[in-house]
Amino acid sequence: AVVFYNKNSKIIYCNNSFNNLVGLKSDELKNIELGTWMINDGKYSKLSLVFFPSVVSKDIKTLQEEPVEIIDVESIKPEESHLQIANLKINLDGSVYFVKIISDKTAIVKKEKEISEFLNLSAHHIRTPLNEIKWALETIKNTTDGDNFNVMNTTLKIIDNTLMLAEGILLSIQVETGKVKVSE
Repeated sequence: AVVFYNKNSKIIYCNNSFNNLVGLKSDELKNIELGTWMINDGKYSKLSLVFFPSVVSKDIKTLQEEPVEIIDVESIKPEESHLQIANLKINLDGSVYFVKIISDKTAIVKKEKEISEFLNLSAHHIRTPLNEIKWALETIKNTTDGDNFNVMNTTLKIIDNTLMLAEGILLSIQVETGKVKVSE
C-alpha cells in the first residue's frame, strides 16, 4: 500500500491497496486532514495505525533509520495487525512530499504463531511419554543383565536423543518468540 501526503498533512495520492488496508475510499481520504482526532474514531483506526503508530500501537520496532525509516508496527485494537512501514521524504519541483509504503504482515505473523504453537505442543506431547518410558526402562534396567542390559542401554540412549530433540524444538521456539535471548 502506498500513500503520498504533503507538509500540511493532506493526502494527495493513495493506491487501491492503501484504500483496502485502511478501509476507506480515495475520495474519503483526499480532503481529510490527518490528525490525532482520528484515534478515537473507529472508522479511522487503521489510518491512525499508519500515521500515528506511536500512539495507537502495542509495539513498534525500528528496523532502519537511514536513508529510509522502516518500522514494524504491532496493534491489537480493533484487531490484531502487523504492519511494516517505510517512511520517505521526497522533494519534487521545490515541494516536499511524504510517502508511506506499507506492507501488511498480519497473515504471515499469524501463520508463524500457529506453527510455533503447534511445534511447542508437539514437543511437549513427545517429551512427556518419553520421560515415562525412560523412567520405566531405568527401573527395569537395574534388575536386568547380559544382552537385555545392552538392549536397555541402547533404548535409553535413543530416548535421550529424542528428548534432546524435543528440548531443542522447545528452545528454538523460545528463542524465536523472544522468551530466551541468545548472546553473541
